[in-house]
Amino acid sequence: MKLPDRKTQRQWAKAGMTITLGATLLTGFHMKGRTAKQVHFAAGIALVGFSIWHHQLYHPASKDKSIAAEKVSPVAPE
Repeated sequence: MKLPDRKTQRQWAKAGMTITLGATLLTGFHMKGRTAKQVHFAAGIALVGFSIWHHQLYHPASKDKSIAAEKVSPVAPE
């Protein structure tokens, strides 16, 4: 299965963050029951996951970090 393009994935990640942030906020006001605490905890974990996914979509890891580092800051031999 082919993943959608990066723009669509960014929209999904933002929507996921918005939904889970809302769920975390709403359940934070009603922490009296066990179910609310479980939903609050799960929504918080999901929010962290969506945040990491969102970050990786905007800052993809380079394939070879040593080459990327050399291009950014070359070191002159002494």
